[in-house]
Amino acid sequence: MAFGADAFINLDQPDEKLSEAVKKEAGEGYDVILDYLWGHPTEVILGTFVPSHIGFARKSTRFIQIGGLAGQFIRLSAYSLTTSGLEIHGFGTRNTPETLETIAESTRQVWDMIKQGALSMDVATFPLKDIERAWELEEHGRRIVIVP
Repeated sequence: MAFGADAFINLDQPDEKLSEAVKKEAGEGYDVILDYLWGHPTEVILGTFVPSHIGFARKSTRFIQIGGLAGQFIRLSAYSLTTSGLEIHGFGTRNTPETLETIAESTRQVWDMIKQGALSMDVATFPLKDIERAWELEEHGRRIVIVP
């Protein structure tokens, strides 16, 4: 792909469709998944790694948890760890030069996409004096930015 990733998957779809999309794009499997969301989308994605038949995964996947934009907690099946080939790490857990460079390059790519207009964000801006109102908003898909 032009942006250096093998796949982009729209998470804004029913769980079953999301599961199908993750499995379809996997091909021979994923090397690394960078997860900024956690929460329910991650539960669905991790569930797709559990083999549907007796056996174990043929490929390891490094799943790096970076953020918690969709929630701070997940329910995790034991099979997600014992049969899936997943290696789940927190952002600072595996500070190998390769991992840090992958994350740095991914971040650069996202910022370049934003600068080129290939990726955009819906932003709601609030003055600092309205922080309480901003905090109480139920915004889904919008980034809230507080300004002085």
